[in-house]
Amino acid sequence: MATNSVVMGARYSALNQMKDCRLATWLTYAKGLSGWNNSYARLGIVVHNVLERYGLYCTKSKIATDYEEFDNIVNEEILNLPESQYADAKRILENVKNTKTWDHLFDYPIVNIERRFKLDKNFNPVPDSEENPYFSGGIDLMYISSDNVGFVRDYKTVRAIYTKTEMKNSLQRKYYSLLVMKHYPDLTEVIFNFDFSRYG
Repeated sequence: MATNSVVMGARYSALNQMKDCRLATWLTYAKGLSGWNNSYARLGIVVHNVLERYGLYCTKSKIATDYEEFDNIVNEEILNLPESQYADAKRILENVKNTKTWDHLFDYPIVNIERRFKLDKNFNPVPDSEENPYFSGGIDLMYISSDNVGFVRDYKTVRAIYTKTEMKNSLQRKYYSLLVMKHYPDLTEVIFNFDFSRYG
């Protein structure tokens, strides 16, 4: 975001939110107020947290799935929701549990789960430890094949499924692909897809 004429840096989520509500963007990213009071944001955060923890557990343990561990993670994370959202969250997470496995990632030489990719003002990569990058985006899942093709997946918990036109014109698709190609310049292409977790 910008303060007077000095650009302090921007996150993809902030840029994307600007088109919907400038005040909410300012309150969240300039003033540091949490969007936790937004019920849809809460639900999305919990589902993303489950996917992050479960993905890291399964890939580190080299197992395709572990229903008992998944249930343990869900039981911990769901407590961050108001009781009125339990049923909806459980429906989404049951679809995740029944459809998501991680063994397809084991053969990829590079796998990143919930990593924030960061660029400086010249759009060059900066280390993960950099706290104030010029531009950044948090990518849910990214992996690279041995033939230098990158794959980016973004989890969505919304009820709507995007049209082909919406997906083709998605600012997120373009920005995230750029971030990955900047960090891995030897890639020949990046394949991006939306994963509608609500529907498995």
